[in-house]
Amino acid sequence: MSQEQQDFGQEQETIRPRPKVIRRKLKRETIPVFLEDEQGQVRGYVLQELDGSGRDAYMNDTAGRMRIGPDGRPQGIKNFNGLQASLIHRSLFEAELEEQGDDIIIKSIGKQVDIKVISSWPSGTQQELFDAAQQLSGLGKNAQQEAKND
Repeated sequence: MSQEQQDFGQEQETIRPRPKVIRRKLKRETIPVFLEDEQGQVRGYVLQELDGSGRDAYMNDTAGRMRIGPDGRPQGIKNFNGLQASLIHRSLFEAELEEQGDDIIIKSIGKQVDIKVISSWPSGTQQELFDAAQQLSGLGKNAQQEAKND
């Protein structure tokens, strides 16, 4: 055992009262998605939580859409084109899904869905996927406000 390991082991500390403990699996959260096309064919997809780099890239993209006032503070969004499709694209993957009773088995995850395809989908479908993607990746209104305060 090295000296560093020995020293580390001797610096134990009991913290009272017990602080909040965070326990998380490092596997990204997923939501199975079934979409039926105009011909009645149902396709499987997986909406997946963004990793840190994907989340940061999306937030940078969103920040670039902001209209900044004379005081340097955000005054609103100047360009909505592709706003929802951008997040959905980063989060949505083709998938082979199998329903077994109340369970859904994700058999395989394929490629990201093209942003042009997503943009062609009905707005209600995009809205539902966008809301779920925001929630999965912690990108709701509260997360954006916290980022502005940093």
